[in-house]
Amino acid sequence: DCNIYITALALGAKYEALYDIDSLAAALDELTNVGMAELRNSPFQKRLNTLAANARSLWEGTANPDEFDALTYAATWGYAVQMANKRGLKWKMANPAEGTTMWVDHWVITYAVANDPFKKKLCEEWIDYCLGKELQIGVIRNWGVSPVVTNINDAITQDEIDTFHVGDNAYWRTMSLWQNQNGRTRSIYDMLWENAVKSLR
Repeated sequence: DCNIYITALALGAKYEALYDIDSLAAALDELTNVGMAELRNSPFQKRLNTLAANARSLWEGTANPDEFDALTYAATWGYAVQMANKRGLKWKMANPAEGTTMWVDHWVITYAVANDPFKKKLCEEWIDYCLGKELQIGVIRNWGVSPVVTNINDAITQDEIDTFHVGDNAYWRTMSLWQNQNGRTRSIYDMLWENAVKSLR
């Protein structure tokens, strides 16, 4: 998904077009009224293929921090950056002018515990633990991602506050939070990426 979004943003699409193939097609003229066969040869597919071809490696979950000493740029979330920097490298996260997408992991308490006070309390205690200072500081220092609380500023460095935009709501408003996709969009995005990977062979 992220590679589709990067390609769309690089071609000039705005955030509101990223999560629906029809909106994306309307935003990018070369995708308008394009059938599946033509899509394989579209400028969008060619740009996505170029992105895949210029990757040192393709990853699922996280980039390989051991590759970072041979790279100039990388598409990743913060974990690989943090691990590479612990080895003495000096990577920073960039904020491209075209925009950046993001996701937020979360916990959900299901209806299955509604009538079980102990299980409900256990779920709430787990979430409280995850929002606690110790774990949230670990989120920064071990995983290289931004915390979801701001009550830790007295326990982290100014560089960490600046790097991870702790409490900087204006910064978070400049990004696009991933949205749900309908089945058609999901299928086409999967096909576009499969085509890009096949183009490497």
